Amino acid sequence: AGGEISHGYAVSMGMVLAAKFADVLCVAREGFTQMLINDLRSVGLPALLEDCPLTANFKPGDLAEAVGKDKKVTGNSIRFILPKGLQEVEDIQIPLDKIKEIADDLR
Repeated sequence: AGGEISHGYAVSMGMVLAAKFADVLCVAREGFTQMLINDLRSVGLPALLEDCPLTANFKPGDLAEAVGKDKKVTGNSIRFILPKGLQEVEDIQIPLDKIKEIADDLR
């Protein structure tokens, strides 16, 4: 439908946001996030919110509020699986207030 973001687009942009979180938390290998952005764009997928007309005006901090409603929230934190590099991830609990703080600084 015209006003909906496709599942593929949402997953693509979500992967990059997760990689950016991994960068901030010093989990990701250097250069991984930019490689991911380049690879997604090379196959025609949006990598950043501004790459998609429907999300161009969103701010990551605004999306952080939706995370608080996710079924994976336990108490005041949420479990994230963050990318470290190719075929490497780290399972981490992040306090909801820290998610908002990190997201407010992303673009």
